[in-house]
Amino acid sequence: QISSCLHLFRSIAFNQPKEEQLKEEMEMLGFSSEFADIVIGLKGRRKFHSQIARLSEITHTDLPRLENVDWSIVSTTDGSSSTSSPPGSHSIVMNLHTSKGLREMRMTREEAVALYEKLNEMQHRIDTMLE
Repeated sequence: QISSCLHLFRSIAFNQPKEEQLKEEMEMLGFSSEFADIVIGLKGRRKFHSQIARLSEITHTDLPRLENVDWSIVSTTDGSSSTSSPPGSHSIVMNLHTSKGLREMRMTREEAVALYEKLNEMQHRIDTMLE
């Protein structure tokens, strides 16, 4: 039954099916028609939607959620501040603000360019799907 409940939650949170679709899906999962009617009745309430939205933000893993990103270019003045950058070189520092605090990620110029290209490729795919 737990897997059926998880399936039902994912359906409501991410697919937002219409009442008829939800009732059919619940009955296929083995829930009674009466229980389906109760869930559908709750689904129309504002508090239900805010709770579903809140729950949909929580992943089934305990990984932190990314909330914001900022970055800066830093210059290495001595060899001690970076493991791989010689003095006088530059690296990019990305500050990843997550639900579990700040995490810092350092990248070389080449790594930053590769990330930028990958993000552009992903954005292009999303744009193509939305056309």
